[in-house]
Amino acid sequence: MPANNLIVVTPDREIASAPHSRCSSFRNRPRPRNLEITLARQRTNSMPNCQVHLQVPGGIDFGGEESKLCRVRSFKTTSKGVINRGDSFKKSNQSLRSTGSARGENDKRVRSPSETSDHSGTHSNTSSSAISYFKVAIIGGSDTGKTALTQQLLTSESMGYEVTTPESEEHETSVSVLLDGEESMMEFIDDPKFAEYLEIRADAFIILFSIIDHPSFVAATNLIRHLRVTIGTDRVIMLVANKTDLVRQRKVTANEARIVAMKYDCKYLEISAALNHHVDELLVGCLSQIRIKLSLPNNSAQSPSHSGNKKKASSSRKALTFLSRLFKRHGRKTMSCDNLFAS
Repeated sequence: MPANNLIVVTPDREIASAPHSRCSSFRNRPRPRNLEITLARQRTNSMPNCQVHLQVPGGIDFGGEESKLCRVRSFKTTSKGVINRGDSFKKSNQSLRSTGSARGENDKRVRSPSETSDHSGTHSNTSSSAISYFKVAIIGGSDTGKTALTQQLLTSESMGYEVTTPESEEHETSVSVLLDGEESMMEFIDDPKFAEYLEIRADAFIILFSIIDHPSFVAATNLIRHLRVTIGTDRVIMLVANKTDLVRQRKVTANEARIVAMKYDCKYLEISAALNHHVDELLVGCLSQIRIKLSLPNNSAQSPSHSGNKKKASSSRKALTFLSRLFKRHGRKTMSCDNLFAS
């Protein structure tokens, strides 16, 4: 029968299933008048109230020796150049100056750790021996990138000139450098005053100038002359040309800088602090030059009768060596000026 093929819907079912009836009921529903709204309870800390001990990179101290960490930058020199093995952190339970100094009392140099551990196969275990401590002063004219370079030398993570921190915050100025298995602590002094060059007793000077600013090169030349001639220092001097990324605006040629470097027995290197270009080579080269200076034969073990004569002979020999280097012409000297890993 045709009536059996039809679905019979009761009136109540039809009304309950009317389209959009549910949505319309919500829209037209009157709001209650006497509705009390209670504010939600403020969010509280679900962590237990216990003291938290943090270990912060960079040697920042929060009141205990356990919170001190020291950054260690690791490098290896190969025939193809300098390899940066990255940064790590280690516990530092002693102050920087107590781990070993480049100079003892009365400005006397102490021997490098490598000389006391030659019998060992490697220098990887530096905790058992004293770590050498060196000071490096970064000087130069204004707007040459001294502060940016200092930040680049302290870490592998810094990049460019836009690294700014509040003036009230104390900046970290020291970093441990592990070069070819031998560890040394290096402190960088950013732009010390002119009258403090002798007081800070730096082991090396990094004199910076900008290749796009010729007056900054003149200022760098005057600083080198002051250190070598007026003060008469024999410390390591690195003449560094910054902002090589702006080579199209170059005002100082590499030849001009090399002539000054050869005349005053300096090392010469071109970098870009903005691009972190050759900054690792500068750090490793500076440390290598300091170690070369300290690797001279030690005469302290000889008898007192010959010590005075030896000191006089060594001082005169140093003077002759400096004069010979001062007045030598080109040749292999040009190569030694650029070679940061040889005397």
